[in-house]
Amino acid sequence: MPKLTLQILLSSLSRDVRRSLDKIFFFVFCQVVYENGRKLIKQNQFTWDEVQQLLARVSHITVTGKQIDCMDGIACCRSIEVLYLYDNNITVIEGLENLPNLRHLFLQNNKIREISGLQRSSNLRKLYLDGNSISVVQGLENLTDLEELHMGRQNLPSGECLRFAPDCFRACANTLVVVNFSDCGLREVGAAMSQLRRLEVADLARGALASLEDVGCFLQGACSLQRVDLRGNPVTREFKYREFAILSGQTIVELDGKEVAHQERQFLQSLDRNKQQRRAADERKQSLRRLEDSQTQPHTHPPPGPPRFKNFSAYAEQQLRQTQRAGPTPRVLRAPSSASNSDPPPLNGRFDSHRPQQQQQQQQQQQQQQQQQQQQ
Repeated sequence: MPKLTLQILLSSLSRDVRRSLDKIFFFVFCQVVYENGRKLIKQNQFTWDEVQQLLARVSHITVTGKQIDCMDGIACCRSIEVLYLYDNNITVIEGLENLPNLRHLFLQNNKIREISGLQRSSNLRKLYLDGNSISVVQGLENLTDLEELHMGRQNLPSGECLRFAPDCFRACANTLVVVNFSDCGLREVGAAMSQLRRLEVADLARGALASLEDVGCFLQGACSLQRVDLRGNPVTREFKYREFAILSGQTIVELDGKEVAHQERQFLQSLDRNKQQRRAADERKQSLRRLEDSQTQPHTHPPPGPPRFKNFSAYAEQQLRQTQRAGPTPRVLRAPSSASNSDPPPLNGRFDSHRPQQQQQQQQQQQQQQQQQQQQ
């Protein structure tokens, strides 16, 4: 049995087969022959039907570090479940339409700029895209069984960061368990990743997350999160960041590589409850104090003044009615009329508001005159 080498494989291929095989297909074929072609190598020539039958049974393919730039030839292997194509020059994800059994796809360290070509890969469970040039997380609309998504270390231009398309995780919100977005300059995660209810592991290290509210929204929404790494983000320098993260993520057991002990969580929860109780008591005291002040405070509104009338006669009539309600004034006997003791005439027929005082003065003067007359 001769040793299986590349020269033997090349010599055993027919010319027609050589012309049909593109670059990636050739590497796949070489791997298959190395693993399963010991019986076929005894023959002088490989037929095309034999090659197709052999490739149709392949479930795992590894083509790494071969500088391939396309994925067209992979469509011949319809039974592929695991595909390793990392460390190449691939720019576009393609040729996966006829691979219904694909479960794991490894495309790290290529030149991919966007996530595409996965419309029919509904059974995909693990997707590795680390070390590419992807700027937007999208194209996951049909990955209803996706469990792991790895997109760390994206080679982006200076000042640009990885972003999330609206509702990019809608299809896999209930299945995604592990995500890796480290070294991607992430600035916001709350709006997109808070809907990942089954997420257990999140690597968000060395990003640009700076808002405690945004991180808190993510930690509260991901209700199954157990391990999260936020090291290298500006938010970790905020006051009481660790306490805030532990209280926001009720299920976290490891934060930034450090274990979250049960006693630590209980202690922080007790402090938070006491703080909330004190705040509620202070609010009740303030409300009671405001109520007491409103009851004991004197009437600050100015007393109502006399009613405003359009003319003076209406006001005079009101004053007359008030004096009539008070009752008639006591009648006093008067001396015989004289020019000096006669009542002064009314002022042009108008009501004098000081008339009660004048009447009292007149009565006193009349009484004094009567006493003087009696003495005489």
